[in-house]
Amino acid sequence: MIEKNEKQGNLSLIDTDTLIFILRNNKNAIERSKEYQQKFGSLNISDLTYYECLRGYQCTKAIKKLEVFLKLVDKINTIPLNRNIYNKASEIYAELRIKGFPSGEIDILIAATALENDMTLVTNNTKHYIKIREYFDLRIDNWID
Repeated sequence: MIEKNEKQGNLSLIDTDTLIFILRNNKNAIERSKEYQQKFGSLNISDLTYYECLRGYQCTKAIKKLEVFLKLVDKINTIPLNRNIYNKASEIYAELRIKGFPSGEIDILIAATALENDMTLVTNNTKHYIKIREYFDLRIDNWID
């Protein structure tokens, strides 16, 4: 579990789409990420966000973008998946499926990572996480709007 200083507030987990906005120098994403880093020291991503970006750049043979990505992630805290995250993800999956709201596996695992580490999920893809937020009190922030 990620340690946090209670006086600092909630830590955040950066979703893949927001990390891509940062890599593309989106003004709002850059500004918010700098504010966050001043307060907390480092951005946080899931292993899955690392994987999604890595596979995307390799698949499209975007060598320069891959190099920029790799330099950035050297400065970012990457949170590995563990049994607690898998347990929470399984709980989310089961609840959503029972309620008739299927969700993507990677989105469920990223949400579970945020929930298990008491983090706010930073995403512009709020529609991917809306049902998880409804049933599991997932905190969501958007650095793009």
